[in-house]
Amino acid sequence: MFRRMDVDGDGLLNKAEMDAYMMRTEGSPIENAAFAWLLASFEAKGALGLSLSGFLRAQLYVFRQTGSNEADEQVVVQKGERQDFEKGTIRLYKLRSLHGVSLLVENVNHLTLVFEMDCSASENVISHRDSLVYRAVVGSNQRVVLHHLMPEDSKRSAWSWSYKASYYWEDD
Repeated sequence: MFRRMDVDGDGLLNKAEMDAYMMRTEGSPIENAAFAWLLASFEAKGALGLSLSGFLRAQLYVFRQTGSNEADEQVVVQKGERQDFEKGTIRLYKLRSLHGVSLLVENVNHLTLVFEMDCSASENVISHRDSLVYRAVVGSNQRVVLHHLMPEDSKRSAWSWSYKASYYWEDD
């Protein structure tokens, strides 16, 4: 997506390229002040545009500010690969894309599930969480997005993800 947005191919999204992106996603161009804020917040001083790393950090910032929602969950459940545990009462979904992977747990038991996912053995990866280790308390018939993982440094070509999971049931 970034390469398609970077029309001039210089590795940076300039104001006109960000305007085109915002027109497609939000229906209006980016305000000058907002573009200046993006550069000041997610790029080195004096940058003329938003690099892939800066763009990803900005997207991660937006996600952290708005949080996960039901639409995100639906996409992961509908398009993701499902793995069942505990006779199908715990469902783990993994959705891979060109830009990362999303991991979601679903509890279809009548008990409350405490599920921990540790992605700290991953390389060159960041999560929308503040940590690569996240413990979720998942109520009966509830879902929780555990991690949206993406490369931390897009200039490095290699990145990989892995996880360890543990869980237990709490009595209601």
